[in-house]
Amino acid sequence: MRIIHKLNNRTTIDVEGVTQQEVFEALGSAGEVFAQNQCGNCQSENVRFNTRVHDNVRFFEVCCNDCGAALGFGQRKDGTGMFPKRWDKEAQCAIGKNGWKIYERPAASSSTGSRQRDF
Repeated sequence: MRIIHKLNNRTTIDVEGVTQQEVFEALGSAGEVFAQNQCGNCQSENVRFNTRVHDNVRFFEVCCNDCGAALGFGQRKDGTGMFPKRWDKEAQCAIGKNGWKIYERPAASSSTGSRQRDF
């Protein structure tokens, strides 16, 4: 079974599955990732999908080209999909504006690493 589904005014996804349940799961998984067409910080539609690699680990995010905010994505342990990171690791509080945050470079006199600014 093949379904072509319009997520929003800019994104259409095409998924396949043998059963309705498989198609439903594929629609949910793809929609959770690819429906991100607007920045959660400044509401700009000037966003892009980005993948970066650090120490042989791939990081996935949607980045705003206007304000610099990003929404990071985690990967499921079984390798079957991704999800937006909207909560901290302990799932006790929301991150930034529904997961969107801006990374700031530390000042030259401060310690190495990056800081995250939540809104």
